Amino acid sequence: MVRKDLKGSTENPKQENKASCWPRLLCMIEDHSAIVSLPNVPKFHRLNVSNKTRWPPALFYSTRIFYIQTSFQQSSQPNTSYIINPSLKMANHLNTLLTPSLLDKLVNAKLPFSMTEPLNFDHVGQQQFRAPPPLPSEISSLVWPVLKTLSKLGLSSIPNLLQFLPPVTASNFPIQALGLQLLLDQMSRALFQGIDRRWGPAYFDIISLQYAQTLDALPEHEKPWSWSRWKTFATLDYWVLARTWYICPFVHSDERSSQERALLFTEETRRAVEEETGTIDPYRAERDAILSDMHGVHRMIKEGPPGGGSTVYTYAYWMCKLMDIHKPVVDTFGRYPYRNAYFGRENTVEEEAWAEERGGISMPSEELKSWLKQDIDAGVWTPLGAGRSA
Repeated sequence: MVRKDLKGSTENPKQENKASCWPRLLCMIEDHSAIVSLPNVPKFHRLNVSNKTRWPPALFYSTRIFYIQTSFQQSSQPNTSYIINPSLKMANHLNTLLTPSLLDKLVNAKLPFSMTEPLNFDHVGQQQFRAPPPLPSEISSLVWPVLKTLSKLGLSSIPNLLQFLPPVTASNFPIQALGLQLLLDQMSRALFQGIDRRWGPAYFDIISLQYAQTLDALPEHEKPWSWSRWKTFATLDYWVLARTWYICPFVHSDERSSQERALLFTEETRRAVEEETGTIDPYRAERDAILSDMHGVHRMIKEGPPGGGSTVYTYAYWMCKLMDIHKPVVDTFGRYPYRNAYFGRENTVEEEAWAEERGGISMPSEELKSWLKQDIDAGVWTPLGAGRSA
């Protein structure tokens, strides 16, 4: 771990008094790019400094990657020491990894369909559920460095991920925002094996949900999943597929509030499709049964989406049902039992019975649970990537 020390300087008290509104910092950094945030400095500057480089009066400003704000005066604790967050280097490194090209490739890999032509939803169902193609090795090789860098930051040091996207009003914001959502929510499910699987629910799902909540806090007309934005460049067919992936962080969460947001999300989708196609979702008549079905998710995924001439609206309504039918499990147990081991939680008798009824699907093996327990009891995380070679 790289240590960076900042100390208050009193080399020139008179000069310090004349500019007491500015911090005066002495910086010793080992081959690092350091950024300090100061008030009232209108421009962004970055200073690359090598080991034992003296930092002159700091006028280097950034609100995105790293933030230190303090004020020194000649009479106030001139020898106070400060440590720059060692995750700064990794946070900066994300700039070179989370590229627009990568996010576009993720969208194209997950949704390899035309944005402008009508889709064959029998083919879509085959691609998305019955026989999904493997993740291209090119994508995997680009995604792993991003995930490993994020894993080293720690949840408390994850930067605002909107900084890696174009402005929210940009025409390509919806697609780029979707690419980032796919990276956070889906890549852990596609790539992680063995002990690495802990990083999915206990780490990246948390980041993914926070990111989704950030997007959800945008004004309605700026939200990247809104039909009003997508219809300017894509068909309803493609939007239905894209919007489905946006909802996943809410659906995957144990939080009841997230489950309620997921229900609202599917209702918004349902209404938009009904309005655009002049149809009514037939599953509306089954709402009570859907929201009490404890084994519906496994059954629906096993059966797959409707075939035999499926249309955009039959597929959309089936997907809305699939998202909604996750909720009864969280309503009953207050969590997803198959996630318990990743958080160091013991299954209840009722959860064990539920898992047995569904054939143990998605539950971690006894060997993995033992490894997870060792790590959690010791308060450590096996570094991401160990599962690839285990």
